[in-house]
Amino acid sequence: MAGLAERAAIAVRRHRDHDAAAFAARHRDWPGWARRAAAARALAIALGVSAEDVAVADDLDRRYADGRYPGMVLTVTEPVTGCAWRFIPDLTLAPGAGWLLLDQCPGCGEAVPMAAITALADLGEYLAPDPEVDTAFDNVPSDHFGDPVHRPGCSHAALT
Repeated sequence: MAGLAERAAIAVRRHRDHDAAAFAARHRDWPGWARRAAAARALAIALGVSAEDVAVADDLDRRYADGRYPGMVLTVTEPVTGCAWRFIPDLTLAPGAGWLLLDQCPGCGEAVPMAAITALADLGEYLAPDPEVDTAFDNVPSDHFGDPVHRPGCSHAALT
C-alpha cells in the first residue's frame, strides 16, 4: 500500500483532473467542499470502494432549492477496469443514505436515474439482473420520470 504522501499526491491529481476550478475554489465554499467530501466517503463506503475512486462535481443538469444550487454528480471509477458509474444523491433519503444510478434511458438514450442504490447489492441487481425474472423496470426510481435530462418527446419524460 502506498504511503500517506503518495496517496495525497494521487488524490490531488484526481481532483484537479476531474474539476480543477472547483478544487481551486474550495476554500471560498468550504461547507460545499465538505459536503462533497462527505458524499464521496458515504458512496465509497456503500459500494466498498476507496474514497479516492469517487470524484464529485456540480450537476449542471439538476438544480435544487428552486434552482439556486446545482446538484452533485458522483463518478465512481473502477481502477482495474476503468469502468465508470455516475450517481446523484437520492433526495428522498437522509444525506449519504442513498444514491440514484445514472444510466441510459431506454426512451431517449440520455443519462437519467435508473436504479436506487443504498448498498453494493443494489448495484449488482441492476448490473447483473436475474435472467429468470424480468424486473428491468419494476424498480425504476420515481426521479427517472420527469428527469430534466430526458430529450423532448421521450416516453419516459413524464410521470406515468
